[in-house]
Amino acid sequence: MNKRPPPPYQSRLPRAEDLIKQAGTSPSPSGKHPDQATTSLSSRGELIKQQIEESDPRFISKKMRHPDSFAASLLELCPGLHTTDLVLLTGVQYDTAALLRALRKVPLTEAGERLKQRLSSPDWNPYQPLAGEDSLKWAIRVSDMDYQLEPEDIVKIRPCCIKSLRKHQLRRPPLSANAQQVMEALNSAFPEKFARRQDEGWKEWFDRLAQHEPRLTHNELVTLTGFYPDVEHQYPFNIIQPPASRSPSAVQSATRVSKKALSPPSSTLHEAEYARSQAVSLAVQDQILRTKGLIRVANNSDTRTAYRNCLLIALLQHATKDYTQSPVLCQLVNNYRQWLVSQGWQGHASGFGPDGYMAFGHQGETTQGAAAALLEMINSNLMKGDLPPLRVINYSFAAGMEFEEILGSQAPDARVVHIVNTGQHFEALIAAPADNQT
Repeated sequence: MNKRPPPPYQSRLPRAEDLIKQAGTSPSPSGKHPDQATTSLSSRGELIKQQIEESDPRFISKKMRHPDSFAASLLELCPGLHTTDLVLLTGVQYDTAALLRALRKVPLTEAGERLKQRLSSPDWNPYQPLAGEDSLKWAIRVSDMDYQLEPEDIVKIRPCCIKSLRKHQLRRPPLSANAQQVMEALNSAFPEKFARRQDEGWKEWFDRLAQHEPRLTHNELVTLTGFYPDVEHQYPFNIIQPPASRSPSAVQSATRVSKKALSPPSSTLHEAEYARSQAVSLAVQDQILRTKGLIRVANNSDTRTAYRNCLLIALLQHATKDYTQSPVLCQLVNNYRQWLVSQGWQGHASGFGPDGYMAFGHQGETTQGAAAALLEMINSNLMKGDLPPLRVINYSFAAGMEFEEILGSQAPDARVVHIVNTGQHFEALIAAPADNQT
């Protein structure tokens, strides 16, 4: 029987508790500093708090993160920030804040440097965080893919609960000799046949490895590739990776957005009635859409955030073919929104404001805004999963006029889908049942 090796952090890096002691702070069982309740922010902490509340662009995208990640981001921007300020500004536990400060002085191991390089790669790889994957789940997944990774390595790169990560590493079963050999090869300088090939899908890599290494068990393949069942269930929409590095002002749409007025369907509606009011009623819009064989899929824009996410919901419903507001879909929407914020679209002239509403496009222009960047990301992920990209037709209505905008892929195999803007609110359109068509 294979003897379980000792956890690597006992031999190669100082324990987190020792790091905190070296930094001059004693760890407490509760994780809270005894004087925390009576402590106030320093003058520098008050200034940073004011900048956060005023949505300073350096902080706004980081504020949406988990408290541990937010604390680490603040330390990157303000290296000398006091531990107590860090706790009061982010809500992170005192011991975690002290550990984050102490870890800044500790170099990464070779495995840690390897992980850092993988995360910074412009090309997607399975070591990068997924949509809906919190920092601890990500840490567990990547630590299983490389047993040489120290808990301190991972926490230094992307903060999470180090105690939970250690507990997982202590309880995970030992690898077979075959699996150890493959893991060593995957994490070597020359992984050769074991490595995921460029442009190879995650599932394709998993299947190829299973075929070439039949002695590996299914659980070992899952561990080595990180392709867990919950990951597979949401793939490829759980990949949040920009197709290219670019600034918000330089995003180019895949196609020119065209907007044209179409004549109203007089065979169904009287033209005078159609143009009677400045705002076309929802009932009239539904009548027009039914002549096209389409009906609306209602959504309330709500994914339990402060943002109006109607457009994201409509586009991701088409992408996933999940025409609900299920918790899974809402989580995907929130992660795509967070990606847009991190790319600088909040407050951008072609992006969105504090309420999150964004236009589908800007007529007659080829340089597009947040909606184009969002659709480009969705299409990139669809193609990574060997699925056709989307070409989206958006309908909108005004007095006597019907407008049509087209955005997305022009590939021959693109899947054409439809949405409607009923008046600063987007909804997906699907084919109407045969008995509803007129």
